[in-house]
Amino acid sequence: MPTSSQFPAELFNRYGTGIDLDQKVRYTEGMTFLNRWILELCRPYLGHDLLEIGPGTGALLEQLIEHYPFRAYTAIDLHGPTVTWFRQRYAERQNITILEGDFMDPTHFPNRARDFDTIISISCLEHIPDDVAAVQGMKQLLRPQGKIVLYLPAMQSLFNIGDHLVGHYRRYDKSMLRELAEKSGLTLHAMRYCNLPGILSWMRNARAQKTQPFFEAVVPSPWLVPWISAYLRLENHMPLPIGLNMFCVLTPK
Repeated sequence: MPTSSQFPAELFNRYGTGIDLDQKVRYTEGMTFLNRWILELCRPYLGHDLLEIGPGTGALLEQLIEHYPFRAYTAIDLHGPTVTWFRQRYAERQNITILEGDFMDPTHFPNRARDFDTIISISCLEHIPDDVAAVQGMKQLLRPQGKIVLYLPAMQSLFNIGDHLVGHYRRYDKSMLRELAEKSGLTLHAMRYCNLPGILSWMRNARAQKTQPFFEAVVPSPWLVPWISAYLRLENHMPLPIGLNMFCVLTPK
């Protein structure tokens, strides 16, 4: 996992929360357990030629490098400082490509249409005003037997100041995902609520905004991490009626 000196503060300041370096490091390192679990959710559906939409701080990429044998990884992000940092960090890795811009702009993939067997979007689609158009854009880049893997915030009833701070347009439920798949011309291959413990953290986050910066508020106490990690491993084997997040997989019809 990247160390404290490897993430410039501007990667987090993009959210407008004024987070300083120490807070940013605590968030990045404190959430390693969650990123590893997200990879395990995704693993059964991953191919070997991956495109990640909105890679954020690169948390998933670090997990992929350590724990998954991908052949080629491409990421695209709108934020210039993020892209510059990624390109510098992974300059020597020939199988990693970082693009700057809107993934729906075809000029970014002039010779790579249908070039990806997996498109991954972790906590990104909720930032896009027209999510149907976004998923349709992903479909244009996907191979016929490929998969779109989404990890999303769930339950509109949990929408709070944290969602506003990071630019969420919505939180999802199962009916919204069914409608999204139908309007996008895709099949809903898998769908589930997940991250039940995160609900308490998110509710605490809403109350803590008056005294704590956003990213500091959402990181669990270190003593809780082993317990949460153990629970999340168990959660993979049981259906949930609710959760802080939704995990779903879309495939071409």
